[in-house]
Amino acid sequence: MDNPQNAITQAAKAIEARQPLARSPRQTSTSTLRSDELSSGQRQAVNYFYGRVKAVYGSKYKALFPSDADEQLSKREWGGQVMNLKQEDIDRGIGKLKEKIVADDKDFQWPNIPCIAALCHRKPEDFGLPSLDDAWLEAQLHAHHVDKHHWTHEAVRVAGKLTCWFDIMNAVSKSRQESLKKRFTRHYEYLTERVMEDKPLEGGTKRLENDSHKPKKSLAEQSHEYHTHQHEKTMNAMGINPKGGRAEFLKYYGAHREKSNHGSH
Repeated sequence: MDNPQNAITQAAKAIEARQPLARSPRQTSTSTLRSDELSSGQRQAVNYFYGRVKAVYGSKYKALFPSDADEQLSKREWGGQVMNLKQEDIDRGIGKLKEKIVADDKDFQWPNIPCIAALCHRKPEDFGLPSLDDAWLEAQLHAHHVDKHHWTHEAVRVAGKLTCWFDIMNAVSKSRQESLKKRFTRHYEYLTERVMEDKPLEGGTKRLENDSHKPKKSLAEQSHEYHTHQHEKTMNAMGINPKGGRAEFLKYYGAHREKSNHGSH
């Protein structure tokens, strides 16, 4: 049998070389913990995590922690990474662990506690949230039919709404698109955090809509918004829906041209 300590050390170095330890929106700690520093709920979370890992690895777990003292030492050193997780977070992480073991992932042949804990930390994809770039592309592609599109996640639609669908539809220049993407990013990242913390999106929209929480707009952005507002007023006065985009213009001018042709006969 390979030395389990050497196997763990090698696996840890391999993982650290590729990616940092994932962080969770829930508070974690890398400090050495004493049992009396934890609440009953936190102790329960730590014990549940170690119990699940033990059940998965069986004899390999026993080889790594041959005595209760060895297990308690590990809990003191690494318990801070899982003490604030919910049972569902740990269960989801253990599910990912099993998939890696079945796939013969060499990084998880032995119970590497910090790396397994990282699997339990909440990530956007666990909640069906697309990446920022995918969310922004989805908002751009479907800004002209918001209500008809089946959104990947409600947070994408809400972030687009807060960014302003009209602005997204009519952004032509690269600089304007980059400016809007920054605005969208701020909204989407905040809403993503709320989803991962089991908070409703509604509260997030109220915060984001409060001007006191918005970054100061540049003169160029203020000028653009002023002219956009004036343009919308003109369109409304002409009976054109400003959110209808090019289709509304064609509809209006087509009707106007047809009326003119009838008048000339």
